Amino acid sequence: MAEDGAKSDSKNGIAGVSADHKPNGDFAKGNTAGAKTTNREHAKAMDFKRIFQSAITEQDMLDIAKAMLTKAKGGDVKAAKEVLDWGMGKPEQPVQVSGDNDNPIIITVFHANSK
Repeated sequence: MAEDGAKSDSKNGIAGVSADHKPNGDFAKGNTAGAKTTNREHAKAMDFKRIFQSAITEQDMLDIAKAMLTKAKGGDVKAAKEVLDWGMGKPEQPVQVSGDNDNPIIITVFHANSK
C-alpha cells in the first residue's frame, strides 16, 4: 500500500496502479473483475429487450401505470415510489465535493503541448 492508502503495483510502485489494471485505469488482460458478459450474450439480451418492446403496446403501458397508481393509492409504498419516480422524477441527491477538512480542492491543468 502507498502512504495515502492506495494500492500500488510492486513492479512499478505507482500509487493507484496495480498489476491487474493498465496505467489508464482499464482492466488488464486476465483481470477477473472485468465484465463477464460476452458480445454474444449482450446481443442476445438486446434481442430479448427488442422482443419485449415490440410486444408491449402503449395501452399496455397505460394499464400498468393505472394499476401501479391504484396500488400506490391503496398504501403500497413500493408502488408509490415507482409512480412518483416515473411521474415526478427521482429526487436529486445533493453532492458536495471538498478536500480534507472541507478545504477546497485545487486543480491545476497543464496543456500537453505547452512549453
